[in-house]
Amino acid sequence: MGTISAVNVTVDISYGSGKTARFTNQILITPGSFLGAGDSGSLMVEDVDTAPQAVGLLFAGSSSVAIANPIGAVLDAFGVTMVGSVPQARLVDKIRSWAKNLFQISESHAASAQLPTHVNPAAVDAVRRVKERHEARLLAIPGVVGLGVGRSERVIGQAAIEIYVKQATSSLRQAIPDSLEGVEVKIVETGEIQAY
Repeated sequence: MGTISAVNVTVDISYGSGKTARFTNQILITPGSFLGAGDSGSLMVEDVDTAPQAVGLLFAGSSSVAIANPIGAVLDAFGVTMVGSVPQARLVDKIRSWAKNLFQISESHAASAQLPTHVNPAAVDAVRRVKERHEARLLAIPGVVGLGVGRSERVIGQAAIEIYVKQATSSLRQAIPDSLEGVEVKIVETGEIQAY
């Protein structure tokens, strides 16, 4: 079991021997133990007990995060559909709903889950656009391995830009702004993200 922590993720994946590949529009899942060595190609499914739906195809991770391709992109790339799956248009709606719910349901570390206020999908899209405008500059900072759109730590129910770093050093923290165009920026230490 894991939690979808960010969407619209751009991430540099290490393939060893100094080789990396950049992936865009990915899904970030926590904890990192959600994916292990040899799990690349595993199907990520939601609502397993009630109405299982494919969400993504897992392929990379670190000790703290896992990365998946959105299932719609995988199906489109191969020109296929899931056997017994919902029609593609309904699947896209399901993925949009799932992404919207990312910002509605907090992780429960207590006996009962807290439900923060709803985030307007237009606001999430606005954060995505800000992220994309600054992406090239931020990815050029040594030690930054990716960016995504996740939950705000400052305002319940709001979106923020997440910056994924190998190690959150003080010099790296100084190089990354606290906000961009009024959007919260938070640093997430992931370590090197590797292909599994």
